[in-house]
Amino acid sequence: MIVPVGPVYRFVAGSSFKRPGRRLAAARGNVDAMRALGFDLIIADRLDKAEPWLRRAADLGDITAMVYLGGLLDELGEGQEAEHWLRLSAQAGNTTAMYGLGFRLAKEGRAEEAEPWLRRAAEAGETFSISTLGVVLLALDRDEEAEQWFRRAARTDDPDLIPALAHELYESGHAARVEGRLRREAEDGDAEAMAVLGALLAQWDRGPEAESWLRRAVDAGHAAAAFDLAVLLDESDRQTEAQEWYRHFAENSDQAMP
Repeated sequence: MIVPVGPVYRFVAGSSFKRPGRRLAAARGNVDAMRALGFDLIIADRLDKAEPWLRRAADLGDITAMVYLGGLLDELGEGQEAEHWLRLSAQAGNTTAMYGLGFRLAKEGRAEEAEPWLRRAAEAGETFSISTLGVVLLALDRDEEAEQWFRRAARTDDPDLIPALAHELYESGHAARVEGRLRREAEDGDAEAMAVLGALLAQWDRGPEAESWLRRAVDAGHAAAAFDLAVLLDESDRQTEAQEWYRHFAENSDQAMP
């Protein structure tokens, strides 16, 4: 499945129709085969070949194919038609489409339109909507609510979410604004603010500051910060110390991941 993360796309699901006869089945009108073949062609970077199969499946009402097609068209610069297919799929209840539509609307500066779609997706468990919703709320000058979603992002067990959030904050120009808010709360002793601030600073290549805040977060009882600290140390070629913090996190994982 194609979903937007920052200005790029990632694939988060594989084809469910990989037997040799899928092209024949698609040609005979099997919608599952059309969708799977289109997906496989995207993976193979044969976008021009993927589009017709996905379009046929989408025209036949396949909700997932609509998401694939919307993402593909967006990648090809066909934003208006991409929005059409994402909206159809979102209206049918597909949470990935809700995220994709919300992200596209936000990218175009249509924050008020984006917010309800991202909220629906986030509340339904689509994790990347959490960070994007927070950024959209910043654009709407709802900083306090945005911060609550950033904190929620830091509590998920998706390792890609904080990097995506850091990227979106940087690209949207809100990084300094969020950093300042978190820093004030961290300095007031808020352990979760320390942890989120440290994780974001690590993504912004400010290792010494990140390490300091992550250590303070762990000392203040935020066990999950130990994992981000371990990763930071690991990436700094301090593997021995990193392993100690990985063990610390594992031993306290029940408390670390609420």
